[in-house]
Amino acid sequence: MLRPADTLKQGRFELTAGAAMNTLPEVTAVAQLAVGVFDWLELGAQYETYSALGQVRFGILSSEEHGFALALAVGGGAANLVENIDEENEPWDNGAVLAGITLGRRWDFFELYLGYKSLLLLPLQYSINSVKAGVRFTLFEVVVLGIEGGVTFHHAFLTLGEGAAHLGFTF
Repeated sequence: MLRPADTLKQGRFELTAGAAMNTLPEVTAVAQLAVGVFDWLELGAQYETYSALGQVRFGILSSEEHGFALALAVGGGAANLVENIDEENEPWDNGAVLAGITLGRRWDFFELYLGYKSLLLLPLQYSINSVKAGVRFTLFEVVVLGIEGGVTFHHAFLTLGEGAAHLGFTF
């Protein structure tokens, strides 16, 4: 799952859980935690099967001040491919780095975004690049519902349709 383009305001937290699916077909549980350090800086973590990543997101532009939002992300952690797990290769053996960019627009209870994320699994020298569009709704100022869909390119030889749905709380 991607984060929307607007970063969280200072002191705000968001906890989100959902399911990601692709055209293999695979379904994976996903959970995210994000905290607004400053209005323009967000720290986050994401877990999905055999993958735990942290990221720092910089809000370059915001919907409130500029009419649309732009965020850049960098991070890393541990990641693996499900088919690469065996007795000799534990799920957390592979360090990974990530970079991303997201454009979008937030209104009072509705937001749209388009994002790109690149993940490089270092020891495997394997890259995963995702382009996704998403929509999120905020209900009662604390409940977040969202869906996103797009395409993922695995190491330039496998292309998958991919989507996710999530439910979250912001406080």
